[in-house]
Amino acid sequence: MLGVAHCIGNRVLAGVWEGDWLKVLSHAHEWAAHEPELDFSYPDVWSPEWRWLEPEVAKIYDNRKLDNITCSANTMQAGFPGGNRPGLFYANLQLPIRAWFEEKVLQDPTNHPRTADCQPIIFFG
Repeated sequence: MLGVAHCIGNRVLAGVWEGDWLKVLSHAHEWAAHEPELDFSYPDVWSPEWRWLEPEVAKIYDNRKLDNITCSANTMQAGFPGGNRPGLFYANLQLPIRAWFEEKVLQDPTNHPRTADCQPIIFFG
């Protein structure tokens, strides 16, 4: 969950959609590796998972939490903490992949290298 949140935050830091959090979030489905599952339910605010996740995501939003999940030290990029290239995309390669993601991300490893492997989720720069 935090890796996905970091990807969203990394898109903001990279200036995607003018670095506007709400725009990045509202267009996140366009960058999805899989057909989006639209779930408009609210989390159980008393669940232990939510109570743990919410303050961690707040730290990502405030740029107080270093991305040590999606970043790779061997793919450097200026402008990001430590110069490490962050994950901007993520996919579970065991699920069907959208044609857009296959063409733009998976078939372009020069511009979108794998930055982290957190099976079953793979992160790409």
